[in-house]
Amino acid sequence: MEKKVHLIVDVGNTTIVFAVFGEHDCFAHTIISSSEMNSADSKTKINAFLNQINCQKLEFDGGMIYSVVPSINNKITIMCKKYFGIKPSIFDWENYEYSKKDSRITDKIGADLIADLIAADRFYGGPAMIMDLGTVNKLLLIDDKGIFTGVSFMTGMESALKAFMNDTDLLPEVKSMSEMKPYAGLGTVEAMKHGIYWSTVGFVEHQRKIQEGIAGTKLKLILTGGNSCFVKDEIKDNIYDPLLTVKGMNILYMEAKKWIIRKF
Repeated sequence: MEKKVHLIVDVGNTTIVFAVFGEHDCFAHTIISSSEMNSADSKTKINAFLNQINCQKLEFDGGMIYSVVPSINNKITIMCKKYFGIKPSIFDWENYEYSKKDSRITDKIGADLIADLIAADRFYGGPAMIMDLGTVNKLLLIDDKGIFTGVSFMTGMESALKAFMNDTDLLPEVKSMSEMKPYAGLGTVEAMKHGIYWSTVGFVEHQRKIQEGIAGTKLKLILTGGNSCFVKDEIKDNIYDPLLTVKGMNILYMEAKKWIIRKF
């Protein structure tokens, strides 16, 4: 008997995550580069992902795209129809209100941030500092009741590399932080990566110290995002959950599904 599942797609500026969920459990996932989603490597990953799904005898009954890059939503929808045989809905973040926040926060909260907050509260609880490391490094804070109390942004690794290249004449193009070494190298590329690597580690460690001082208590440190894999081993006492965002998106999907059932 085939298991009923749905597809959650997290479309970010750095990576796109395709994840297959039952009601709560993630059965399979794959991560491809947002900038290279039509490349041979991405197609290989998708095909391996499909083989993994087929081996588990899973049947799709729907799905949802959660995107912070609206310009490629149509391409993602076409991919979902081609590879998974579904036409997923696109989550309407503009009309979604996140109520579990400090009353002093009046701005609309970004799509991926809401998913991070919901999942961190549900699976780990507070007080906690969530570091979502991607195109933008996002620091999120929740208190012991899971209420969102603050946020800070910093340039992400790839964004820092682009700044190097765009603002200088002689520094070379570096497309990725992959093959990062934690010690200073002898070449220009190694020097660029080294500085960005340690500025990211330093930001996380320093902010943990500062925020714990403000809160007057120890904070759980949760690392997620496409670039968290590069620094997780250097930062002590962290909870590494690369799927935190899609877990939050799945919670939102299940809530929306129950609302539709109740409505009709």
